Amino acid sequence: MRNTVPLLILLALMSIHGCSTPLVNKGNTPHLSCTHDRPQLCAMQYEPVCATLKNTTERSYSSACAACSAEGTRSYTLGTCE
Repeated sequence: MRNTVPLLILLALMSIHGCSTPLVNKGNTPHLSCTHDRPQLCAMQYEPVCATLKNTTERSYSSACAACSAEGTRSYTLGTCE
């Protein structure tokens, strides 16, 4: 039990760091860009985002972390794609 607590703390810190996203302004809609280090582990949360992929198509993901963990994601906006 004592050995798992530091591991859980480390995993939590890694997932928080991996999901930090700087703001990129494009027109009136704020696009959030993914960090260069793609997250390897995401929390099971549902906060949908619309990701813009490298080929300029859009895809909905369950969270920003899930979108940024996908290799082709360039940026995303809050909410699902229309």
